[in-house]
Amino acid sequence: MCERKKFYYFLSIISGTGNVTKCKLTIGGNATIVRGNFDNTVINNGKISGGYFYSSSPLTNHGTIIDGLFVSAVSNESEGKIENGTFRSTVTNNGIIKGGIFSEQPAGGTVASGYTLNINFPENGSYEIIDAGISYFGNSGYVIPNSNHNTSISIYIFFRDSQAILFPIDVTFGETHCLLEDWAPSARYYDNGSGYFSVTFTAPHADADTVTLSILTRLVIDKAGYPVGTEGGTRDYSGNGWKFEKGNGTLTLESGNYNFSGEKNALHPLNPAVQLKVKSGATLTGGAFKNEPTGEGAGTFRTVTLNGTGSITAVNGLASGDWGNKLYAVKTGNNTITASEPIRDINRILLENDDPIYPNPSNKKTVCINIQQFLNSVSALDPEANIILNQASYDLPLIMASNGTPVIVNAPFEAGGGHYTYYGDGWHIQKSFEGIGTLYLTGGKTYNFRSTDPVNKKGEPLNAVICSIVNEGGIIEDGTFSKPIANGQPGSTSSEPHEIEGGTFAAGLLYNDGTITGGAFNGKDSILPLGIGLSGNYRSVTVKDGAIVKVNDTFPLVYDKTTHDLVQGSAWDLYSYAGTVLTVKADADITNINGQKIGEAFSSYYLNGETDKKVVRFVMPDSDVELNSTKIVVPEPKPEPKPDPEPEAPTYTLTVKGGTFTYNGGEAMTSASVPVDAEVKVTLNQSAVPEGMVFDLWAMDGASLLGNPAVAYNEESFTIPAGSVAKGSTVTVEAQYRDATIESEPSVLGTAAIIGVAGAGTAVIVWQGYRIGMELYEKYFQPTPEETAAEQPAPEALAAAAS
Repeated sequence: MCERKKFYYFLSIISGTGNVTKCKLTIGGNATIVRGNFDNTVINNGKISGGYFYSSSPLTNHGTIIDGLFVSAVSNESEGKIENGTFRSTVTNNGIIKGGIFSEQPAGGTVASGYTLNINFPENGSYEIIDAGISYFGNSGYVIPNSNHNTSISIYIFFRDSQAILFPIDVTFGETHCLLEDWAPSARYYDNGSGYFSVTFTAPHADADTVTLSILTRLVIDKAGYPVGTEGGTRDYSGNGWKFEKGNGTLTLESGNYNFSGEKNALHPLNPAVQLKVKSGATLTGGAFKNEPTGEGAGTFRTVTLNGTGSITAVNGLASGDWGNKLYAVKTGNNTITASEPIRDINRILLENDDPIYPNPSNKKTVCINIQQFLNSVSALDPEANIILNQASYDLPLIMASNGTPVIVNAPFEAGGGHYTYYGDGWHIQKSFEGIGTLYLTGGKTYNFRSTDPVNKKGEPLNAVICSIVNEGGIIEDGTFSKPIANGQPGSTSSEPHEIEGGTFAAGLLYNDGTITGGAFNGKDSILPLGIGLSGNYRSVTVKDGAIVKVNDTFPLVYDKTTHDLVQGSAWDLYSYAGTVLTVKADADITNINGQKIGEAFSSYYLNGETDKKVVRFVMPDSDVELNSTKIVVPEPKPEPKPDPEPEAPTYTLTVKGGTFTYNGGEAMTSASVPVDAEVKVTLNQSAVPEGMVFDLWAMDGASLLGNPAVAYNEESFTIPAGSVAKGSTVTVEAQYRDATIESEPSVLGTAAIIGVAGAGTAVIVWQGYRIGMELYEKYFQPTPEETAAEQPAPEALAAAAS
């Protein structure tokens, strides 16, 4: 049968003054002393879990001590165990010590690891400390933490000023510096209101021999962005090399290096309300700030601006509604910035979903930027530039510059492989370092490259497109092109139809796997052997014993095997489609078309009049054409049709945009059926001319009117001669305008070959087996080694050169 354990509370079982046990005490093996005051010899064979032992005679421990205050010496025998407690005097150890607070490190027996705790609070200075130390030990004690027990430590501080405010306590051990609250989260403070403070905490473990508590003098920024010690910016505080003034919210750095990036081993970011001042002895190495830092040591900063209507919501982890949309950042080091809207580009460079600039790929509102590294990573960027988030304009329409290349200013772009790819609405262009580039049409739109706004068919007249084009998903309606055109792309996965309905293709086709129904082409075969060449019902145009030197006022372009470039050729190898209006210049006078005199067939006429018979305009028939044919065809006279009793007058449909028309003295109209034999007068509507613009010319789609000398297309009023439009035709006449500041000049097509280097396609396959295919591919759809090695200009510089 076991002896029952007993617990003794000596403060409650002792009567008399002082409640002190004066007799010698032996604690049995099944007894536990919980509480009491003991002033005589104590022999412990059981357990002590509390009490105050201050006899001049030592306490002998054969059992277990788990708590208590021991002023008297303690002899821990071989079977004894000390797990916790406060020991002000000498401890002689032959047993086991697992925890407690001691005046010095115990020796002998088995002793768990601990550390010397030092208190280093100066007793002078602005806080005027009278006394400070560890309760019962003074400025130093030895601590052995025991996770099974609460090893409680109390620090006391007396101030001379009863109104004093406790300073932050800094903890230092090894290479570690931290605040007391971070090291010992259990810390509890007491203030008696008269200048006495105490802080009590459970001793944590520390991987060091010595831990020192001191007044905080290093700069620490709290989670709200204010220096620790300022109580959230509400009081003055200073440390080594810095000071904070609550009156103006200014943090002044006087000496040392400071990084406010919030990264490991760096300071937390400053609150946007704090004004930073850097003196000459201090250096900033990182951070981003709402207010531009001042002072002779501040150095230079890069601004980080969020474009658009959004705002910056957090900087380096500090969230605030006061960041605005502009920061001043140190260009070295990382800065993490969060916005109220997704950040899609930086300085117009598109960010991919897996871009490492996104710390979390699923969160596009946060980016981490090292400004210096970012600007140096893309040669097209100015290394001294500022940072603009969401700078690019998206879904830009395709607008051509007057030199025949797309306008890329403000377009977002990707950089990679020595190329830049600029994106717009249904198009993108890939450019080499200094090349003209390759334009890709992908959006299923219809393009008329006769004007600088090819989708809306307005803007200034465009002489020629000088960049290569890959039509992956669009309809080319018209234009003049001085590079080989790819109507489709080998290996392309695009499901969009790609068609050519018209245009002048001086360099022919690079590749074709789509539909072609109109246009004038220099050659019928694809330069690359994978394509089918011209498709549909194409027909040839030749000159008997002569050559065609220009088509639609454009010289032919041919491949030079020596220079691997396009150069002006001597003659067109012309192929076209029925219904295409052609203006052909031969090396001799043209007298007939397929044996029929000029003016008698195919709506033909001499464009420059009878004085220049080398240039003829006609509508391509659905047959091969031979100019100056030796077979003269005289059309048989057509029999006069027998009139019906009441014949219906033949008509055509006329629509005038930007003006009105009248015939036979009738009222002004904008659209109506007009008798074929009526003379029609077209008049400009002055009120329809846009502000800042003036009339330029009339655009018309009637094949029989184009270039007709009797049609004054550049006059505000002109006459459509009777009988000049075929029965059943539909004719649209539209007023064209130009900027009032631009002087009127005749609109002409380009007459010279403009040669440049084009960028590589996005899905180009290396083709072989054709005598010039590879050389031309490398020249116009792949950058040369010289281009790849060249210095990349800024996108703005490229755009300026193109304008």
